[in-house]
Amino acid sequence: MLKFYLYGAIVLGAALSTNALAIDCLDSNKLDNTALGHALLGNTVCVGSSGNWEAQEEHRPGDELWDYHSGPDSANLPTPPPIINDPDSRDPTDRLGTWTITDNEVTYNYTSVHDSGPYTYTLHNDGSLTLYKFCAAGSGTDTEVTILTGTGAGCTPP
Repeated sequence: MLKFYLYGAIVLGAALSTNALAIDCLDSNKLDNTALGHALLGNTVCVGSSGNWEAQEEHRPGDELWDYHSGPDSANLPTPPPIINDPDSRDPTDRLGTWTITDNEVTYNYTSVHDSGPYTYTLHNDGSLTLYKFCAAGSGTDTEVTILTGTGAGCTPP
């Protein structure tokens, strides 16, 4: 009987350590304005998974939202050199739009290539150091993300 409990504890521990449990959009784990600011300001939100990032959004001061892409121009020059007038030959960091925090929600306005928004979310965390969930405050999609400290390095963990 003891082996059964030990096996159950190992399985539960493994599930918790790999973050297999999803974060729910509950009021009990919703971040308030102050916690939202601490989680986002000066940090990078990573959507997707390591090596397959769908978005790497830097939350810079002044409510500026930047897409890291592959980094600054100086670090992205491909070999051979880019084709002239080919915007896809480089993948530099560029400004996407703005982000603002009001009433325990974060709102995004994409004014760059996307020219869309606003999109409003609540942000939830279950005690994890880096895993969060953006929950759509209206229509939209709930999205689990990783938030890494700092900007300028993309979604490569330290």
